[in-house]
Amino acid sequence: MLLPRLLWHAASASAARGTAHPCARRGVVTAAVAGQQRLYIVDMLPMIHKAVALAASNAAAINQQYQQQQYQHAGGEQGAAHQVMASLLDLLRRSQEPPTHMAVVVDVPGPTFRQLKYPQYKGKRPPTPPGLHQQLACVLALVDAAAIPILAVPGVEADDVLGSLAARAARDGFDVMLVSPDKDMYQLLQPRVRILRSISGSWAPYSCEDFAAEYGLQPGQERLWVDVKALAGDPADNIPGVKSIGQKTALQLVQQLGSVDSILQSCQAQQQPEQLQQVKLRKQQLQILASAEGAAAATFAKQLVTIVTDLKHPPVWQPWSNFELRVPPDGGELAVQRAVNMKLTWTAARLRDLFQQWAKQDSQQAAMAQHW
Repeated sequence: MLLPRLLWHAASASAARGTAHPCARRGVVTAAVAGQQRLYIVDMLPMIHKAVALAASNAAAINQQYQQQQYQHAGGEQGAAHQVMASLLDLLRRSQEPPTHMAVVVDVPGPTFRQLKYPQYKGKRPPTPPGLHQQLACVLALVDAAAIPILAVPGVEADDVLGSLAARAARDGFDVMLVSPDKDMYQLLQPRVRILRSISGSWAPYSCEDFAAEYGLQPGQERLWVDVKALAGDPADNIPGVKSIGQKTALQLVQQLGSVDSILQSCQAQQQPEQLQQVKLRKQQLQILASAEGAAAATFAKQLVTIVTDLKHPPVWQPWSNFELRVPPDGGELAVQRAVNMKLTWTAARLRDLFQQWAKQDSQQAAMAQHW
């Protein structure tokens, strides 16, 4: 995991000097579609986790599906790097709403502010799958060589980096796609921010309207997802929430009363307004929500589940030109050669094709601009 740390230090130093990040050297800028700028932010760790698990449990099926020689050379685990790179290349070649800018976010080893507040945070997660760090390093080496910035900030999670970059981009007029399967991202939805999820091998955008339809909340209430999780807790992150309140009840409370503060206030008043009556809380649930312990649990859980959207760290505040998708100055040869060295021959060929396609498009655009 040295690569993310080195990249973070490089980004911090370059931002402090006012110079370009080393991952965004001068090159040819790819074409924007209809003038709209689209930033794709890739949440890398869930992608690599899924790919490693798939490669380890179903290597034979993957070999048969893709019929790629590199699996036979490198074994099933190496298939994880192939899977992730195939997904990234699919994103870069999207025919509908393709990205013009991209960033990859990863975690930095070491405690975060959530773990300092709550040492049991994520304490029940299983051990890191064998091969994950190796495959992550392979993918990040290829991403780096392709001149796509990798953001990793000590002391915070990748979610916070992603949330802060997305909020900044939306304010600056970008359409933002969060490439992540994590439902925590729901709290970041807004008109200019959507989630891009892989479903049955295809990429499907998930919008504010989709969220409202699925959870019975109104567009503009996406941040209330934090309140649902604060009440119900999050077993994946070992956050208990409020005792006896599950997600179904938590969602009903939020639908009827809104934020955690409003819910606690209604319960502590020892009377049930019409909205609270519709939830049909049991006596025990109402007593817990009205208690000081219940209020403290909900308030503390909300602090833990809320994604930070206002980080001031230099990697988040690089110039937008650093995130432009470009043909690397070397024409992409370093990325291609690294893929070949990793025995990812399919990835190497697709990278070469992609860089050639970008270069061709940019030459055509330059010719048209000169003509006009």
